[in-house]
Amino acid sequence: MLLQGMEKLGINAKSLESLTLEQLHDLFNRLNKLTLSTSSSSHSNNQKERYPLHVDGAILSPIDKHMLKLLLASNGDVSSMTLSKELGIPLTTVQRRRKRLTEFLDVSCSLALRKFDLRSITFFIAAENGMSTNIAKEILTWPSVISVARTLSNNNIDIKADVVLKTNKEIIDFSEKVKMMPGVKELFWTESIELIGKNSDVLYSKIDST
Repeated sequence: MLLQGMEKLGINAKSLESLTLEQLHDLFNRLNKLTLSTSSSSHSNNQKERYPLHVDGAILSPIDKHMLKLLLASNGDVSSMTLSKELGIPLTTVQRRRKRLTEFLDVSCSLALRKFDLRSITFFIAAENGMSTNIAKEILTWPSVISVARTLSNNNIDIKADVVLKTNKEIIDFSEKVKMMPGVKELFWTESIELIGKNSDVLYSKIDST
């Protein structure tokens, strides 16, 4: 029986006739484990080729990519029923896939500040070494500050603060207050006055390339 098993594994049984029964058992077990290991590895590789892995182990099928584009185009504001009709798949499938795909989207809702005669000002701040976190946390507690983030840049800017203000005087006062903080080296601010356009095709191509 052992020799028959060896032949199934592609081994010439005649070359093993000089081995003892114990040696044959040991050799058979080793070869059998090796065969199973190789088969498992081959199956795993085939699965990877069929279902390619992407960022953080996520799997994006062609349907996932199409759905992601539709969600992106609508800023997430599209019904699952509409997606179901557009993609030609059951509503339950859409709902399940949509829930998983939300991790790939940053969807937000912001106030139309101009309607309230308000302005969105972004301040960029350069700080002394080791001071950026403390400065950022302090600024975040101030009135009119929406968000604060630490940054990396090629011009030594360490902090970005998004602030809602109304007048030029308020911008100047805020700037002076920041400059007076210990550890602040430099500051400048910007304000978007007109959106020229958006190029969503870039994001769509990134989805396709994953």
